[in-house]
Amino acid sequence: MNLANVRFYQGELDDARALYSDARQEFNSIGNRLYEALCDANIGVVDSESGRYGQALAHHERARVTLAALQTKYHVALSHYNLGKTWRELGDLPTASKQLDTAYHLFEEIGSRFAAARALVHLALIDARQGRGAEALARVSQARKTCEDSGAEGYVAVCDQVAGEIHAHSG
Repeated sequence: MNLANVRFYQGELDDARALYSDARQEFNSIGNRLYEALCDANIGVVDSESGRYGQALAHHERARVTLAALQTKYHVALSHYNLGKTWRELGDLPTASKQLDTAYHLFEEIGSRFAAARALVHLALIDARQGRGAEALARVSQARKTCEDSGAEGYVAVCDQVAGEIHAHSG
């Protein structure tokens, strides 16, 4: 799975997908449901990055179901996050919002504040697309504060960029 991660970050999406698929089969053959589900989640991310949103949804949902059965809250939250981002790309904003809101609350519940902030930014993007600029900016501001407090300076810059885009489109 590590080589698949390297290929993904190198932008070699087809190679990454093939390696994740091979790893998924291996984990399935030895009964390791956690890593099999994580491979499904990674395949879903690759499919989203490649514009194969229908396939991405299937992999994210399969991962979510397995991870929920295994009661791994962080990974369940991450599955909702990935589903929300994918639904947003497909234009189903109500479903995307529901998934991202679930992710946000689960991340908050387990104390994963940075991940919660990332979910807030994606919720803000949905608010902005629906013409709710003030709500979008409030979410981004909250996410930015969380990132500042946790030392996630790189994501503070992302929050600033998103806020600028929202201002530009709502003003």
